Amino acid sequence: MDEPRSASASRPQRANRRRRRRGRNNSRGRATETSSTSAPSQESRQSKRKKFEDEKVLRFRKLEEVSNMEPQEIIIELVCNRNGFKELLDSRNLTDDTLVLIVRVLRIVCLVPLRTNKMAMISLALNENFNKMLQNFILQMMFASERDKRNSSYFWKDVQGFFGNAHVVLQSIFETTPTKACEVIFKTIEVCNHTIKVLLDQDLISRDVKELFEKLYEKLKMYTAEIEIKKARQHSRDDYLEGEPPDDFRELTVYPTYDEIMSNSFVRKNLIDRPYNSVDHYLDVQFRLLKEDFVGPLRKGILEYQTCNTHFTKCRKFSNVRIHKEVKFIVPQCSRDQAGVLLQFEFFDPKKKRERKKYSFMKRFMYGSLVCFTRNNFETLLFGKIIERNQELLEKGQVVVSFDPGCDNYVLNEPYVMLECSVYFEPYYHVLKALQNIYEDTFAMRKYIIEVDADIVRPHYLTQEPSYVIQDFDVQLFSEQWPTAAELHLNDSQYSAFKAGLTQEYVVIQGPPGTGKTYLGLKLATTLIENKSHWHQGSPILIVCYTNHALDQFLEGLITVTDGVIRVGGQSKNEKLQMFNLKEKRSNLKLRGQGSNYGRAVYILRSELEACMRHIKKCSDHLQQIRNKDCIINFHEFSKIDLHYTTSWFGKATNDEIVEWLLDRKRIPRQQSSLQLVNDADALEKAEKEFDDMLNDQIIANLGNDDIDLNFPQSDNTKDNLLRVDVMLDSIRRIHTEIGTLEGDNDNMVFTRKMELTEKMFKLEDDVEYIQVMEMTVGCFTFIGYNCMRSFWLTDFEVKRSNCYKQYIELQHLQDIELMSQMLVVGMTTTSAARLQTVLQGLRSPIVIVEEAAEVLESHIVTSLTSHCKHLILIGDHQQLRPSTASYVIDVKFNLGISLFERMVRNNIQCHTLGVQHRMRPEIASLIVPAIYPKLDNHPSVENFPKVTGIDSNLYFIDHCNYEEEVHDSKVNRHEVKYLIALARHLILNGYKPEDVTILSAYSAQMFALWEERKQYSHLLQNVRITILDNYQGEESRIILLSLVRSNREGKIGFLKIENRVCVALSRAKEGLYIMGNMTLLCRGSQIWPKIKEALVIQNSLGHSLTLRCQIHPENVTQVRVPADFTNVSEGGCNAICYTIMNCGHVCPKSDCRRFLCEKEHLCPKMCFEECGPCMVMVKKTLKCSHVINVPCSTDMSQVNCMKLVTAKLPCEHTDSNKPCYIPVESHVCPFPCTVRVEPCGHACTLKCHTRDDPDHLAYVCKKKCEKLGKGCSTGQHKCQKDCYEECSLCEVLVKKRITTCTHRIEIPCHEDPNVIKCNKLCRRSLPCKHACKKKCSDVCGGCKVMVMKELSICKHKVRVKCNELPSRDLCSEPCTLELPCGHPCQATCKEACTKVCKHLVDHDKSADCGHKFKIECNLLNKGISFLTFIVTHTKMNFVVLPGNSYELLKHCDNPCRAELECGHICSGTCGSCAQRRIHRTCAQKCGRTLICGHECPFPCREACLPCSRECSYKCSHSSCGKQCGEPCTKCVEECQRGCEHSKCEKRCGDICSIPPCTMPCKKSLVCGHLCVGFCGDPCPPLCRICNNDELTEMFFGTEDEEDVRFVVLDECNHIVESSGMEQWMAVGDDNSVNYKCCPKCKTPLSSTRRYTNYIKQSLEDVHAIKLKYFGNPLENQEKQIELLNKMKDLETTIKEVPDSVVLLHEIVNDLKNSTQLVYKGRKITLNSSVSRIYLSKMQILENIVKIFTTTQLRFQTVVDVAIEHMNFLLGFLSRQENMMTKQEISDFRRETNRFSRKLQLLKITENSDLFKVLIEQNSLNKKLYETVYDYLSSTCIFNDSLDEELGSKIDDLSKQFGTLFKRYEQQQAAQAMKMVQGCWFKCTNGHYYAVGGCGSAVQAGKCIECGVAVGRLGY
Repeated sequence: MDEPRSASASRPQRANRRRRRRGRNNSRGRATETSSTSAPSQESRQSKRKKFEDEKVLRFRKLEEVSNMEPQEIIIELVCNRNGFKELLDSRNLTDDTLVLIVRVLRIVCLVPLRTNKMAMISLALNENFNKMLQNFILQMMFASERDKRNSSYFWKDVQGFFGNAHVVLQSIFETTPTKACEVIFKTIEVCNHTIKVLLDQDLISRDVKELFEKLYEKLKMYTAEIEIKKARQHSRDDYLEGEPPDDFRELTVYPTYDEIMSNSFVRKNLIDRPYNSVDHYLDVQFRLLKEDFVGPLRKGILEYQTCNTHFTKCRKFSNVRIHKEVKFIVPQCSRDQAGVLLQFEFFDPKKKRERKKYSFMKRFMYGSLVCFTRNNFETLLFGKIIERNQELLEKGQVVVSFDPGCDNYVLNEPYVMLECSVYFEPYYHVLKALQNIYEDTFAMRKYIIEVDADIVRPHYLTQEPSYVIQDFDVQLFSEQWPTAAELHLNDSQYSAFKAGLTQEYVVIQGPPGTGKTYLGLKLATTLIENKSHWHQGSPILIVCYTNHALDQFLEGLITVTDGVIRVGGQSKNEKLQMFNLKEKRSNLKLRGQGSNYGRAVYILRSELEACMRHIKKCSDHLQQIRNKDCIINFHEFSKIDLHYTTSWFGKATNDEIVEWLLDRKRIPRQQSSLQLVNDADALEKAEKEFDDMLNDQIIANLGNDDIDLNFPQSDNTKDNLLRVDVMLDSIRRIHTEIGTLEGDNDNMVFTRKMELTEKMFKLEDDVEYIQVMEMTVGCFTFIGYNCMRSFWLTDFEVKRSNCYKQYIELQHLQDIELMSQMLVVGMTTTSAARLQTVLQGLRSPIVIVEEAAEVLESHIVTSLTSHCKHLILIGDHQQLRPSTASYVIDVKFNLGISLFERMVRNNIQCHTLGVQHRMRPEIASLIVPAIYPKLDNHPSVENFPKVTGIDSNLYFIDHCNYEEEVHDSKVNRHEVKYLIALARHLILNGYKPEDVTILSAYSAQMFALWEERKQYSHLLQNVRITILDNYQGEESRIILLSLVRSNREGKIGFLKIENRVCVALSRAKEGLYIMGNMTLLCRGSQIWPKIKEALVIQNSLGHSLTLRCQIHPENVTQVRVPADFTNVSEGGCNAICYTIMNCGHVCPKSDCRRFLCEKEHLCPKMCFEECGPCMVMVKKTLKCSHVINVPCSTDMSQVNCMKLVTAKLPCEHTDSNKPCYIPVESHVCPFPCTVRVEPCGHACTLKCHTRDDPDHLAYVCKKKCEKLGKGCSTGQHKCQKDCYEECSLCEVLVKKRITTCTHRIEIPCHEDPNVIKCNKLCRRSLPCKHACKKKCSDVCGGCKVMVMKELSICKHKVRVKCNELPSRDLCSEPCTLELPCGHPCQATCKEACTKVCKHLVDHDKSADCGHKFKIECNLLNKGISFLTFIVTHTKMNFVVLPGNSYELLKHCDNPCRAELECGHICSGTCGSCAQRRIHRTCAQKCGRTLICGHECPFPCREACLPCSRECSYKCSHSSCGKQCGEPCTKCVEECQRGCEHSKCEKRCGDICSIPPCTMPCKKSLVCGHLCVGFCGDPCPPLCRICNNDELTEMFFGTEDEEDVRFVVLDECNHIVESSGMEQWMAVGDDNSVNYKCCPKCKTPLSSTRRYTNYIKQSLEDVHAIKLKYFGNPLENQEKQIELLNKMKDLETTIKEVPDSVVLLHEIVNDLKNSTQLVYKGRKITLNSSVSRIYLSKMQILENIVKIFTTTQLRFQTVVDVAIEHMNFLLGFLSRQENMMTKQEISDFRRETNRFSRKLQLLKITENSDLFKVLIEQNSLNKKLYETVYDYLSSTCIFNDSLDEELGSKIDDLSKQFGTLFKRYEQQQAAQAMKMVQGCWFKCTNGHYYAVGGCGSAVQAGKCIECGVAVGRLGY
């Protein structure tokens, strides 16, 4: 009752709304006519509405719901709400539980095989905001309170699960985008590691998770290090390197790169006789070889083109490429659901009118072919693919080319050179992509393919004792009780292979020609299908074949076994397989309404894709119309891209005003154009073109036929046009017609009307002609170029279309996977398998059968396998055709042509060879046995083949010497063409069907010639198959006519010398084989043909003519040597008259049969000698059901079933509109689903309606998921996981239950009792010590391990020990509290032994030899001897040297040295540290000098200035230097960044710019809305002239407040300076001084401010030159470094003579060695010239000390000890500073080594004890002389040269008395380190550098020491 009232009440409201809507529409229409300003408002409303619908943020509950979905469902949900998901990740207020759910969802997404959609979702996880929030959340979990834990319950409920999910997500991010991952998730992983360590201590997480994150962290670190190494090193590009690859093959692009084209690529051999090192090793080799196989020929062709000096305009032949010059990109165009660009190649000669060029169309512009473009002589290259080349386009000289996104930077209407690669690119593309997506953990059959392990095991899916049903036999597979071979209808070799195929996981079966390898493969597949319960878990068998023919043949044999077959790919010619095609299956599924649940996601993506394609189509049409001058677009289009449009006259003008302005010109004379008809190509080119079109159609069908077609509505562009030529032409025609109607009327008004119309018509004609003929120099090109228009309209949409299309196709594949998973068999070619990697991963096929495995490249098979493959069967024959490669070098030298099949055979993997052939008659088989196959038996059936009719021999080789011709890179032998066509005609005339005869050609051009010759006998030979040899493997024919083609003077036979091809050629015929060729040439050119010749001669089957024999007159024979001889048997018999009466009543040979075939008097179309047969003329006949059909006239209508679809009501009450008419209603299967509920489970039936078969579901097996609770479920919430028909299983869902004995909750299966499980959680009890027990709950408490502080009884210190342990002094690290005997405290720690020698410093009241009093070590007081006493006692050569002048005492002297050093400074050392002024410390006076780099000298004295050791501050916009400041910088070679819309620098970043900085004002606006105050191309200064006037115009240069001045922001310090003042400041340094340019305000050195880069780069070049002077040339430095290493080796040899007790010597040498290595601890060591000289000085000093010691040759240990003590004294000072050696130190060491030398001379004298007593002790003068010398040598005085000479003469006197004059070692002069010259640097007018000391300015005039020019100045 209420509904009518409500409707009535609402009717006026609806009427009002309609009126308001009409009003709005009218006003909108008027607004559109008058102005375009209202359009944006409507568009903005639509965009806002769309944005509101799209950007629905996922809320918590929705996210929780999504997290519980299946992986595929989650992908679909996120695709539908991807904007919402992105908005969620961008949110800054995510709760803890939301973060946990997001990680859980992302983890499930990572498990989906859809790569593109998965990457799209994972890339969102790189969101910076999300990562920061995730890091904060994980960190907080370390310190979470109880309240925090309540707020993050999802995390604490499953800590282990969260980190497991996080690891999967982070791992997936790293695998998909490793470089980006290193930048974004590195910190996230670090945070996870820290948190996991804390949680691990709390037993909340397992160590497995910790190890997983640590491994991932190490992977990231290793990858980062690899990136750095790759950047640092220069890879060599040797041709064929056997070392490690220079980069990761997974990061390489599939398309060729510029480097790969211009230089040889890194490749390694395919290992055919040994295993590979790893999966990555294998994949890297296969990837690089396969890529080089198509890149190598392209590189060769380009090189030939570059080196050719001939300038030609026509297409000229080069190896592997075809060159087209002056090609142009015309307009973007969509084709085959892809965005591309229309290409115009040179098709017509511009000098001749429309004359067609004679192109060879063989494989030209194939779909998917690779094309290369360049417009700058190969400095840059563009690579694309052909995506459209139909006949209409080719006639215009056009094709459509597509580019990968980001690689489409082509320029429209610019001339390019195009290179078309003859190597077909499409299969390479898909296989290479697939190889990059294979990883070690997903590689199938690694044991055999990688490791070539010959120990083959059973398939993993088989149980312990599997039983198969084979042909009604119940067979235990792994028992000996098998049926016999005869019972299984197999021969012995087939039987052995059949058993292996079922019981081994990796099977290789070789089938020579005719041995039934396909039959065996079908038998294996059939057996597996019939026993599917052992392997089928929703995953079908995968059949992979190389050719479509082999695939069709195999699948046709399986459709009789099962209808669960799907064929993938659209190139099937087998009608029986039509209904099994994937596309057909997909369509049937939709028609029945059983599509998948992915509809919404597919619909969304399809809608987006359609929108992109419509936009691209619309814009392409626009651009095409502009180019063809068919219209003028509406000028309002320019308002979107030109900022000044709205303020210009055009923005205010009406359309009519713009048209009037545009066409305001003088009338021009009209031009006439003429067309000339093109000539037809010759016959051979026609044949090639037919083959080309056919091949292209096959390629397209094979690659893309399974994809769903996208038919997009055409867009209407008329509203966007200002003028259209076709509309103007229509107007002209209408005016012309109206003028015609007014003819004959002389009325004045009519005459006036005629004149107006005529004038209007003339104006329109002029306008049309002006638009079409004249070059448009106004209009749209006034504002923006054609290319800019294209870029604005298309670029973003092309990228979006590409991404959307990939996601759309993946969802299609997901649907296909769901469909295929219901099948038992899926078949596809290897090309399809590589293309459909996502589908293969989703199918998870456990069994893969590969037919023609020996003919397929190894990589094609590997990409067909997935990690789910448990059983692989390879069937083929490596002795027939091998895989074809494009590059001969890669095939022969690198073994790419060796198939996986052949490689397995070569590595002794068990190969099962079939040994009985069923195809060839024995005569034919004898050609290949034993010449090719050692043993091959003939089946008895081949012995009974009939003889060939009309020819004497069944096998014959027609030998001839007629030469071949070369046509289009191929070969033609005209003699063989005519001969074999005539022979084929002869065979047909002798009663053979055309299908019984096949002509095989060795070359494609010969095939085309045979096609053309056949046309002369098309009525007879139309169905005779003519094909090339390579396309016929696996096929057979009754009679084969083989054309070998080759016959030439050069003796070349090409690939006819290859045994594999010869094998195929000779093994295709069943009954007759006739070969034509030059046998002499063949035998001379190969090793196989002499063997074949021998077999032919034995059978008398070799000769120059073929013998024909008449069937009617057997005595008549005809010898046929040349084609003309066939005219003697023109009717197939002989020339004798045949009087045989035929069945028709005619006397033979009457030519035409005139018999009637039926009562309707249809004439027989056959020859008279042929049997007429039934009448096959098609007529219309009426069936019993009154339907009319077309059938052959002779058809018995009683046997014909009416196939017309009718509508009928079935017994089940359903009405079906697709019932075939002939099927009774009672027998027709109802296509509707059953609607009766299944009892007792309550599920809906999944079958079709079955009221006649089990209507009550008594026998029905319900396979839906069980709805009952699992057995033993303790919660009442968990459903059974089994299917409905199966017995319910125990509830295995993990739940948390409380243990009653300890109150812990543990996670166990729901059906289990927690009290019977041993609790492994931490115990909660307290120990007697009050600490909590740390053991497991089930263990006995005790043994407290808590660390506590306990006090020691002796020292009273406290130490940290375990609670259950006693403290020990061994753990105490505190200072010892005991006293030594001397009363001083022990200086050791408690755990150490007490000090034996007290080193406590104590006061002493006596003066040392240096004259100072100082504290000494306590232990020295116990010597009890005066410092001033010197006594030498000589008792049996034992000396006691008292410590009065020992350095062990003197080193403690802390009085200041205060000596004046050679640098002029006062020494800052102490008396002890300077060895009593003998060896001074390095001067510590601060240098303070500014170095050339601008830094203050870091060394302590200006005399010792070295190159600056700070980090270099120089950087550019690309990178920073990274070296030490004193090293010369390396120039940046990236592109210079200086440039703007007005100009662009063409130089490298490190070179002086080729253009000055732009002086035009910047047009950008600041944040405040005011214009920028900077220059065009420069970074915008942040200050505004209006808003920040005071700050901006603050005086510095004095020009800041001038009108219109421009400002520059300095990148290095962000100071803003006025440009003109800054320019003057930068130029101030032009007085030839050398220094860095710096900021005038803060003196920060400038390095990257773009505007002043020329000043900066010039100063850097000058500084670089000066640095080079002191740092040294890198090559020279390296040579010096090598010299140091050599000297170090000599020094190491020398010190071997020194006792090992001199430890310090070995330490110094080892340190020097490490410092001079080229590489140390993985880091490169670079030594400058100064440091090299310092190290050289130290080595020379060391060598002097060692040589003095070794040459003295002291014998007695006491004397040696004295010498060693002095040596240690010198070494101690030498080791003070590693890389410093001043002039003062070198002088000091020279003096002290002299002292050392003299002292050893004196000690040498004392070794002769007897003489010493006589000559020294008993001689007072000599004794005094000896004591005087020793006193000086042991004193602290400075050992100058005069003292050295004086003591030397005295020692010589003593030596003469001993008769042992000792020759002193001549020391080397230590090298002086080269130091920086002090002062400022300048450059003379000739560019030479010089330094000025003092205050740094050139105050005196002088001359340049290099060129003599005047430098410096006076009057300063």
